[in-house]
Amino acid sequence: MERGLRGIRDFPHPRRTPFSRKERGMNRAPLIMYTVAGAAAAGGIFVLTRRAASEGAVYARRIGATMLFALTAILTVFATAMASWSAGQ
Repeated sequence: MERGLRGIRDFPHPRRTPFSRKERGMNRAPLIMYTVAGAAAAGGIFVLTRRAASEGAVYARRIGATMLFALTAILTVFATAMASWSAGQ
């Protein structure tokens, strides 16, 4: 018996793995959020440790550093929550 063309359903899905999403561990989104939070923290430390020429510059640098540290805190909290959701907890 001659075999014809194979149907699309006869080929395995390229992204299908033997493990479900919960068994594979942490997905990439929390990792990206942690990386951006680390970069924001480094930026906040950099901004906070620079010298300023005037009183207004000191104020601006403090405000900028505070905003970067707030971004760090928010991203870290959300990334931790997202990582716990993806682990099935």
